[in-house]
Amino acid sequence: MKWTAVIVDDEPLAIEALTGLLGGYPEIEIVGQADSIELAIQVLETHSPDLVFLDIQLPGGTGFDILNKIDYKGQVVFVTAFDSYAIRAFEINALDYLTKPVYPARLQKTIERLNSKPDSPQLKKLKENDILFLLVDDRKRFIRVDSILCIIAAKDYTLIKTSYGINGLVNRSMTDWEQRLPDNLFCRIHRSTIVNLAAIEKTETRGRQSEWVYVRTIRDPFAISRRMGRKLGKLLG
Repeated sequence: MKWTAVIVDDEPLAIEALTGLLGGYPEIEIVGQADSIELAIQVLETHSPDLVFLDIQLPGGTGFDILNKIDYKGQVVFVTAFDSYAIRAFEINALDYLTKPVYPARLQKTIERLNSKPDSPQLKKLKENDILFLLVDDRKRFIRVDSILCIIAAKDYTLIKTSYGINGLVNRSMTDWEQRLPDNLFCRIHRSTIVNLAAIEKTETRGRQSEWVYVRTIRDPFAISRRMGRKLGKLLG
């Protein structure tokens, strides 16, 4: 299979080096290059490549800013001078990340991943300030973990709502979220709802059996199951 690719990096030598390495893969066709956010947006919108090798640090912003400004549906390989721990929380919608300098053996693994599309790797427990790279309503978005206000079950998907207005469906189960989110910040209050503890405005009891929780900026309260209510009470202290 043939893959079209664009390289975005503000270092000419880095572009040259990566172009040379990719020359050893006939299935990769480089159709454009860019050294700035503005040019990258133009090149990506013009060519709509299958793959972009995207530097994180760019003049006047980051590679994240580019993806937040356009509707890009291809694969993304982050290229960064940071150690791998700095981006360990990026979700599987990013094909891979490469640290500079890019070594041939490491690039080969990326190309193998591109061609084979392996199953999702096991990801570590998230931290409050980790950044997720999620496909939200068919658009790739960057979301900081502690900005998530609540997560609601939606059949085979989940609906997330954030403090900065990014709301939409994500192809991730409630169980996956519960297992990965930091326990000190999030609580599953019902089989269909996970809430951010820091975003809770108040809890309310209606009658003997009904308990509800109000989350910041969200008009309607969420029901709390009896079992989860006891856990929530302990967390809120």
